[in-house]
Amino acid sequence: MSVIVKHAPTYNRCLGPSYSLTQDRLEFEYRCLERFHAIHPGSCPQPYYYDKIKSSVVIEDLKGHRIMRYDLMEGKVNLEAVRCVAKFAAHIHCATLLADLSQSDQAMLLKYFE
Repeated sequence: MSVIVKHAPTYNRCLGPSYSLTQDRLEFEYRCLERFHAIHPGSCPQPYYYDKIKSSVVIEDLKGHRIMRYDLMEGKVNLEAVRCVAKFAAHIHCATLLADLSQSDQAMLLKYFE
């Protein structure tokens, strides 16, 4: 098994240290990955660990997958990949639609992703 350790610095890497960012964004990303993986396993990297103090997460390594952005920049469109992304978005939408959730599930989601 192979994993990725992702670290989030306190600033925007492209713009430099004078452009600070909150550390909450990494926790939010980790929570989203947890929720997405629970709803539709295998459609996003599985999150394994989050360390708030070190601003790091450990997630599944998607070794062997090609980054879609590279194909799109070359003008290539993989229709199977598009179908997978659309199916994933539909699953997430249906599983988190507030109108279809119980009040306790709504409260949990709203608190979790405040």
